[in-house]
Amino acid sequence: MLDPLTCLSIACSVMQIVSFSHDVTSIVKRIKKDGTADPQLREHADNLSKSSEGLEQYLQSCDLKHLPKNQEDLREIASKCLETSKEIQSKMDKIDSSRGFLVLRALKLKWRKGDFEKLEQDMRKYQDTMQTHILVHLCNQNDAAALEQQAGFQKLDEILKKFIRAYVQGQAQLRDLISDEFWATQELVSAANEATSRQIEAESHKTREHVTTTQAATESRRDQQAQRQQVLGSLCDKDMNARRNQIETRHTDTFSWVFSEVIQRPWDSFTEWLSSKDSIYWISGKAGSGKSTLMKFLIDDERTSQYLYKWAPDCSIYSHFIWNSGTRIQGSILGLLRSLLYQIFDAHEYILVHILRKWPKFSRNKNPEDWSRGDLEEILVHSLSLHQKGVCIFLDGLDEIDPRDGPFDLLHLVRQISSIPKNNGLKVCASSRPEASFIQGLTTCPKLRLQDLTKHDVEVYAKDFLQTKCTFNLSGIDESQFTDEIVSKANGVFLWVSLALKSLQRGITNGDDPTKLMERLRALPSELGKLYEEMLKRLGDDQGLYSMEAAMLFNIFILFSENLPYARPNLFQYAVAIDPALRDMLPKQKTPPSPTSLKKSLLEVDRKLMSRCAGILEVVSHLKGQADIEHILSRDVIRPWDAIGIEFLHRSAKDFLLSMKDTLLDQDPTSAAKRQFQVLQAIILEGSYPPKNYRPEGNAAMKIMIEAKPTLPNDQEMDLLKLTQEIYERNGWCEFYELAARYGLHQPLIHLLENSPGDITPLRNYLLLCSLTNHNVRTNTTVSQLLGKGGNCKNSVALFPVFMEADSFLSLPVPLLGYFFAEAYSVFHEESKLIEKMVALFLEAGADLEQKFLYPTLGISGAAHYEVTHRTRPCYTGYPLKPNGFDLLLEINCIEIILTYFVARNHFTPAERLAVISRLGLDVERAHHKVLLYFYEDTVYGAEDEDSDTLNQILDWPPPSRIHREADSGETREEWERKRQPQFEKVREVLKGKEVDDVKKWLTDRGHVFPEDSDMAAISDQASVHEMAEIYERIRKTVGKGR
Repeated sequence: MLDPLTCLSIACSVMQIVSFSHDVTSIVKRIKKDGTADPQLREHADNLSKSSEGLEQYLQSCDLKHLPKNQEDLREIASKCLETSKEIQSKMDKIDSSRGFLVLRALKLKWRKGDFEKLEQDMRKYQDTMQTHILVHLCNQNDAAALEQQAGFQKLDEILKKFIRAYVQGQAQLRDLISDEFWATQELVSAANEATSRQIEAESHKTREHVTTTQAATESRRDQQAQRQQVLGSLCDKDMNARRNQIETRHTDTFSWVFSEVIQRPWDSFTEWLSSKDSIYWISGKAGSGKSTLMKFLIDDERTSQYLYKWAPDCSIYSHFIWNSGTRIQGSILGLLRSLLYQIFDAHEYILVHILRKWPKFSRNKNPEDWSRGDLEEILVHSLSLHQKGVCIFLDGLDEIDPRDGPFDLLHLVRQISSIPKNNGLKVCASSRPEASFIQGLTTCPKLRLQDLTKHDVEVYAKDFLQTKCTFNLSGIDESQFTDEIVSKANGVFLWVSLALKSLQRGITNGDDPTKLMERLRALPSELGKLYEEMLKRLGDDQGLYSMEAAMLFNIFILFSENLPYARPNLFQYAVAIDPALRDMLPKQKTPPSPTSLKKSLLEVDRKLMSRCAGILEVVSHLKGQADIEHILSRDVIRPWDAIGIEFLHRSAKDFLLSMKDTLLDQDPTSAAKRQFQVLQAIILEGSYPPKNYRPEGNAAMKIMIEAKPTLPNDQEMDLLKLTQEIYERNGWCEFYELAARYGLHQPLIHLLENSPGDITPLRNYLLLCSLTNHNVRTNTTVSQLLGKGGNCKNSVALFPVFMEADSFLSLPVPLLGYFFAEAYSVFHEESKLIEKMVALFLEAGADLEQKFLYPTLGISGAAHYEVTHRTRPCYTGYPLKPNGFDLLLEINCIEIILTYFVARNHFTPAERLAVISRLGLDVERAHHKVLLYFYEDTVYGAEDEDSDTLNQILDWPPPSRIHREADSGETREEWERKRQPQFEKVREVLKGKEVDDVKKWLTDRGHVFPEDSDMAAISDQASVHEMAEIYERIRKTVGKGR
């Protein structure tokens, strides 16, 4: 039997649970009605949870056996109440993370109507039972009253004390038993809720509109970020910062003089320039004088920003290091433009947004090749003018610009940038050697000659070396004699100092005494070129023996760094390129040797370069703080050599070697074509060790092959392609033929077709599709060769994926020629003749220019970012078909898309357009253009046949005068928006009441046919080229039935 206090405590807990359950269900009911969240829902749920925990503790601590009837009834109702409470809590826990407009959705998902009503009925039944039966007979009121007199009563919970006092007075109703304060609070809450409900009811429509707007804004922001990443990715180069990172940090206490404010100085004050309105500052210096080190120091030192602040607070600082010894892009104006724009767009998102509004076409750029130099220059100038505060740009190595770009074009760009009209101003700090073109172009600017100012720096550097590296007593020779000799002969050239000190270090290692070291120092030539000659002569008798091998080692590296712009050699590539044993062994191994087993051969390269090349060419680590090559190669990774490169000691070393071509480099007995073949073999063989982030849709060796100069003989090219195929088959990659087609390497494709049994037309059509996904100088030849094999290609199809939602897409069947124009749209004007030739090839092969197909495009939307399906297969990139992407779906034919290419692009004059139309024999009157679907906010509008003429007239699309329209600079984004907004308002008026719920069904009902789901599911990165050809053949037949 339970004592009175326990009975009343359990009863009080039950009644609290009932009360809090009513609160929770009441708020839930209101939320489900008007869709607006209530922050008190969580509070009441927490109170319910605490009361339930208290009741459970009471029940667990009591002896519930042999109870009288009234207490047995209390135990039973308490257990049921606790069970129902836990069920409510369970549902509440599932929506605990929901906030704002998500609460309603969560409640609908987790709290079904039937469940809700049952829980509410159960709690009401428990309340009635307690009030009408259990509480009346629970315990004697005198016993309850006695509890008030006990010493421990005041220590009880306030709600329980109120409950006992009310019970003593004969109360049995819920609102009478739970404390007045509790109910006063509840009444305030109820009154507030009632008043709020009326306001919420009035505001509910506005709230839902706000939620919709918020969702749309969130989606727009997500699309904008994806588009931003796409553009940044197209500008980025993995070696963009390689030159800057390679430059050693200045020696302590050197270069600080540049910030000196002493009045008497032999140069134009750098600090005064930073604070002034002057636009250009020129740092000139001999080769090796430390220009790049100084530029890196200026960029990183906080004093630069402090002085710039006086000129323009919060000034933006950008930098680029031109590097002739790196990849071609690192030494080009194109690389400079991409680097600066990447930094600007990465730092200032608003500028990128403005640029894409002004030039929507650039939103489609997804690869570096999509940018032309002219476009980048125009965008850079405009982007710099958009800065709200000052801009300072540091450009290092103007003299290292690629000769194909030339110093005059570079100087013109520097002048153009520095003269941009801008309220807050723009500065350029540039460094170069004092070559004639730069003296002529920059001599009137504030400047300094570095070699005239580094005497003290050289002295500090030399003293530190002598004090830290010379571990013996310099007795007999004053330390100052060494430093004076070094300073005198260096003439301000830090590279000379570095090489001279290395020579001294070798002498120290050989045990030379101070007198011998001084003789060594005095024997060194003071000019860098002579010093390089001296370094080679120090090979002694071995110089003649090794001269041919040294020439080969130099030539291979020059080929890597200069003639092959997309490949920067790592240790493995260089080792294989120079070692015939490795080139012979690696292809024969069924399983490639472990990286560890190659360590000896790779380390041999380091030894060979030192013994043959005298340190002019060296092995370097790209891992910060790790210089031990053997340790790096011992790492347990797939390609430990990726972090180890081969580099010239200095750019001046390359200049020296090229100047010695006749006497040194020409001693190499191998031909240029042979060296190129070896380099490509090395790049291909590295594929035996695929990195984790391998992207099979690209192949460096194939890319180099199609641009190689001199062009490789056919037999060598076929040998390289066979080797590539073997590597792909060994790795289980099945995309070799697709890649060969994409790069325009037709030999293996023709061989495949000629050795395939049966009807080769489906396979030929699939290879044609692959070849159209990447237009280059060889594409037309490949297409011509493929069209000569197999049957008619009239009904061949490609697929254009359009994304409807985050996880689903429609694949629109498109004729091959239509797909070609979708992919080739970004090809530059100078290649338009190749585009025209492609059309002629398909016309000769019987292409149907009047075949109609679905085509997504931009209406009022400014841009669309791409997404991917299968990266390694053709037709793997698609665009979202939605308001913030491609917001119009058209039905067009190939005549219309050809006209769009040659007419919509402002590169072509009316006369040029008419000439193209005439040469191709196009009947422009048969061009077809019809709007089918328009995506606006959360609505899709469908246009019927009777709407077509009206919509084309509203949109002025296509304009009747388009062929004869003069070329212009194009509309800005703002101009486009102002013109398009009212047009599309009229479009919505015409299409009002013609909303579409299911896009695919709407299109299917109007006769448009899509590939079977089973065929789309079969497209994978694992399917062979023959399986892919069969899939596309089934798709062709499916689509053909619908025509």
